[in-house]
Amino acid sequence: MTNKYFVYVWEKMNSDEVEVNKPGGVIRGDEVGLQPLDNVVVLSDEVEFRIPNMSGNAFTLKILDENKEVIYESKIKDELLVNVLDVCDNTGKYYWEIVTSFGGRPDRRAFTIPDSETKNTLLSNYINFVDSFSIYSDYISWLLTNEYKNDENIYIYTK
Repeated sequence: MTNKYFVYVWEKMNSDEVEVNKPGGVIRGDEVGLQPLDNVVVLSDEVEFRIPNMSGNAFTLKILDENKEVIYESKIKDELLVNVLDVCDNTGKYYWEIVTSFGGRPDRRAFTIPDSETKNTLLSNYINFVDSFSIYSDYISWLLTNEYKNDENIYIYTK
């Protein structure tokens, strides 16, 4: 890993700049928040949708096209792996939401399937970044990889 990344992290931690477009939140322990994050660019064929589900009830995952028409619907308890290339016909913006049995308006989030050129560029940048810290432990590599994906607003499914 380069010194440049640590300088970047240090500057972000000590910056007085307020980023109002990025939601805040706290995750304690091993709890997983709603995944994938909002407005990510999907760089893998598969997306693992995850919801924090303390009730154990099954909810409904809906994927909507850019016209907000439902193109996919399935029950989800905690997580569900979906091949988005089978579901989504083209590149572009799509939406997903979790519908509960309690009613109320579902929380809608978006994701984008990029064109091939954009996808290849983003993947290349990601691979170069990951290769730069291959000397670190698996845990540190995992933390840095997740931070990079969050900062760059990309989603890559990894097992």
